[in-house]
Amino acid sequence: MTVRGTVTIERRRLVAPLGWPLRHMPIEVVTTTNLVMTAGLRYYAQRAAGEGETNTFRAFVLFENDVGITPALADTYTDGGVPVGGTLKRMSSQFAKTDDQDPGNSVEAGPLVVTYAVTYGMAEANDVAINGVAITNYAAGAPSASEPLLMHARFPAVTKTDQEELTIRVNHVFGNVV
Repeated sequence: MTVRGTVTIERRRLVAPLGWPLRHMPIEVVTTTNLVMTAGLRYYAQRAAGEGETNTFRAFVLFENDVGITPALADTYTDGGVPVGGTLKRMSSQFAKTDDQDPGNSVEAGPLVVTYAVTYGMAEANDVAINGVAITNYAAGAPSASEPLLMHARFPAVTKTDQEELTIRVNHVFGNVV
């Protein structure tokens, strides 16, 4: 069995065209791949075997200015790069789930796809060079340097302002090697 992953980063601006109600308009969508870490593969194996998980993996964290960092299977929290202050955030309450048919999940959905998602509001994650994301264990304050990661991804830098929301969806597709 293999696990492959995609990440979709959607930046939306709160706008009110003359005479229309406020709404969030997509202004940028970036899609990239992500690497499921060794700790993430172990997590999925423990879930499949009905065993207690070593890690809970319920939080997203964003990274910035990390040109040249390539995700590797053994990555931990400090291998992700420079965390964007205040971006360690629990994933949205209805996630993780399979077969996410939400219109925002336009890349992949299905019974063999696990989706994770988080939304950073207008006052959160404002930065000019966000270019990485990971899912880790949630802890109040910063995770320890050796905190394991479920997944890690890099992407072209995204700028988020206080007039925008940023939604990140991570899909892990399970399949057979053919």
